Amino acid sequence: KGHKVVPWCTRCGTSLSSHELAQGYKMVRDNSVYVKFRIKNPETIGLPGENVFILSWTTTPWTLPGNVALAIGSKIRYRAVQHDGEYWIAAVPRLAALGLEDGAVTREFTAADLVKLEYEPLFNVPPLRSERSYRIYPADFVTTTDGTGVVHTAVMYGEDDYLLGKEVGLPQYHTVDEEGKFTKDVPDLAGRYAKSKETEEAVLEHLRKNGNFLRTESYEHDYPHCWRCGTPLLYYARTSWFIAMSKLRKELLQRNKSIHWMPEYIKEGRFGEWLREAKDWNLSRERYWGAPLPVWECRKCDHREVAGGLDELDALAGGSRNRYWVMRHGEAESNIFDIIDSGQRKNLHLTPRGRKQALASVRKFKNELAKKKLKLDLIVASDVVRTRETGEIDASVFSDEKVVFDKRIEEIHPGSHAYRLSRCEIQQGFSEL
Repeated sequence: KGHKVVPWCTRCGTSLSSHELAQGYKMVRDNSVYVKFRIKNPETIGLPGENVFILSWTTTPWTLPGNVALAIGSKIRYRAVQHDGEYWIAAVPRLAALGLEDGAVTREFTAADLVKLEYEPLFNVPPLRSERSYRIYPADFVTTTDGTGVVHTAVMYGEDDYLLGKEVGLPQYHTVDEEGKFTKDVPDLAGRYAKSKETEEAVLEHLRKNGNFLRTESYEHDYPHCWRCGTPLLYYARTSWFIAMSKLRKELLQRNKSIHWMPEYIKEGRFGEWLREAKDWNLSRERYWGAPLPVWECRKCDHREVAGGLDELDALAGGSRNRYWVMRHGEAESNIFDIIDSGQRKNLHLTPRGRKQALASVRKFKNELAKKKLKLDLIVASDVVRTRETGEIDASVFSDEKVVFDKRIEEIHPGSHAYRLSRCEIQQGFSEL
């Protein structure tokens, strides 16, 4: 059990597999932003004054409140250039692209000179503060292909970021919730949807106000969207369950040596490469194709109980004799009009025929319970109108037995396939997919 950064749909509330991810890329135009991070102790690298900044670049401005470190390339050289009374540090190969190649050069640095330097955070987020936060670290994923040669790191919103954070012990804390909204830990942005133009402008205004803004740059790129609903995805660290294949790499590679492969090059080629890069298999899924994992965890200690089969599950249940039945609602207006998702229009009632169906079905069910000498204790129904009406009919037959209406029991909400699509249109849409 651990975190894994996954493509996350904030609308559907689920992660996407790599195969799903491939279905939803769209060409979009976004703003990237160049950010100035103020160095706290510039005298340690021979630079005077308070106006010493290291420059970074990001294509995801919404992740900046979650910044907790900066990453630099261990083999990249960096240079401090004077500009408008300030000292700006960036990778030497990127100075021309930044328009700083003619600036007054103050000093050059190796990565070793800059590592562990402290800088002032962009936002005040107390849960992100620690002895290792807001420092500069070396990382092998930093390049000089674009940006400044300095990578802004928000541990929970990128795979490279997360791995670096785990390696050096940075706080693992979300500034954005699963609905894609900033948490209360970012007061000026709390409740705002992170990936919106309005919120992006609020982030940039905060940077301008505090002297951290350098400039924005428009760029066009392929960005993943949810194939179900079209919502832009966030790369988001989730607590998940895995088959820990990475722990078996050495053993797998050793055993592969004893196998006679035909053709021979597969051994060290395609299969061998796959084993060398064996990834942990993520078993966790939410909402879509979700299967409950038979793992129970104690909230007070670390004890876990894992059921290995149905017999073991029955034994662990402590001999419970509870029984559950599932009943579908009667014919409703949604069935008549071929509406597969009522969305906000939840006032779709049972038809007269549907009321008769529900009444006949629950009377038959009551008779069956009486024959088995069983008593009904509780009725749970969705809060949607047609299921609420069905539940009320059930309760009247059982002498007004209590009904609990649970808002969590909802429709699937299939995004672009919602509302009044006929069956033939639905079939045509799935054929195109």
